[in-house]
Amino acid sequence: MAYTFSDPLIGLPAIGSIGTTQQQPGGTIRRAVDPTYGEGEFIYLQGVASTVLGSLVTWSGVTSGAPTFQTALVANTANQAVPVAVATAAIGAGQWGWYQISGTAIVANNGTFAAAGPMYIVAAGTITSVAAAGKQIVNAYGLSATGTPAANQNLAVLMRPFAQGAIT
Repeated sequence: MAYTFSDPLIGLPAIGSIGTTQQQPGGTIRRAVDPTYGEGEFIYLQGVASTVLGSLVTWSGVTSGAPTFQTALVANTANQAVPVAVATAAIGAGQWGWYQISGTAIVANNGTFAAAGPMYIVAAGTITSVAAAGKQIVNAYGLSATGTPAANQNLAVLMRPFAQGAIT
């Protein structure tokens, strides 16, 4: 990925970079363009341990009535109904970086993602193409099988995705 900002501002850390200090307000959303993958949207958040390129994370924590912008690897739990984003790098605990929320992204999978289709949570931060009730990532669609662009990764199109809510 070689995303560059469509509307650059002075001081924006590059997409895919990892900062040990917060360089933008948490929750900042910016557009960027990649010559291969096209345009996407990215949100600036604080990382969590065990994040790898393509990890699915949530970021809905609140402290003292304000959002924390702290990520957590999406849990292998059904019916969460929370927004998710995709890590653009291995942004660890206490670090800050950009997470993708729209456009074509590299997503971490469990090594069994079949060709194009819906995405489902299979383990903390990873997806599969095997259907599981209440675990679909809504507003996201796998574009390629595992191995594209690398092992345990696939390409997906994102449209501000979220983990599926309750089903009846």
